[in-house]
Amino acid sequence: MTTPIPPPDAPATPFASPSFLPHLRRATAAALSRLPRALGPEVYVLSFRIGRIADDPRRPRLTVGGNTEGRCRAQCVRHGTDEARWNPLHWLPGGEVVGDGPVAAAFRAEAVRLGHWYEDGDDLTDAEEDDCAEALYALFADACERVADALTRDGTLLRALGRTVPVVVHDPVLAGWEPPRPPDPRLPPSAPHP
Repeated sequence: MTTPIPPPDAPATPFASPSFLPHLRRATAAALSRLPRALGPEVYVLSFRIGRIADDPRRPRLTVGGNTEGRCRAQCVRHGTDEARWNPLHWLPGGEVVGDGPVAAAFRAEAVRLGHWYEDGDDLTDAEEDDCAEALYALFADACERVADALTRDGTLLRALGRTVPVVVHDPVLAGWEPPRPPDPRLPPSAPHP
C-alpha cells in the first residue's frame, strides 16, 4: 500500500489534490530505483531539478539527480566548500528525466481542470498567458515538493540509496531562484530549507 499524497498533515496549498501526483510519484520512484546502488553511500543530496521542453510551461520535466562526496571534493578545490556542496550547478550532470507519457497527459488534464491550460493560438492577452504560465509553474513545483516528501516518508529513498538524504527541489530558470543553503539537520530531509 502506498502513502496517500498529499500526506494528511501536509500544509494546505492552492492545489489540494493534483490528480497527476500519483503518476509523477510512480515515475520518480522508478527513476530512483534505477540509480546505481553502489552510488548510495557516496550520495549526500538528491536533486529534483524542474525544467521545461523548449521553455514551454505546458511541458514540464523533472530531472532526478544529485551529488556525491567524490564530486564535491573535486569541485571544492575550484569553488569552495559550501558553493560546491550546495549549489546544484556544481553537482553531477544529467540524471533521470521524468515527465513524459502518463505524467504529461495527467498534468495537462489537471491544468485543464484548474483552468490554467492554453493552446497556441488561443485568444489570450500576454498578461493572461503569463498568469497561466505562472500557475503551471506553481502546480508542477508543488507536486515535485510533495513527491519528494512522500518518497522520503514511505522509504523509497532509503531503499534506493540505503539511507535517506536531503532532496533539493529547484527550478533555476524562475525569477528569484537562488542556490539552496545547507539543509538544517533538525529538519526532515525533504523539508523546505531556510
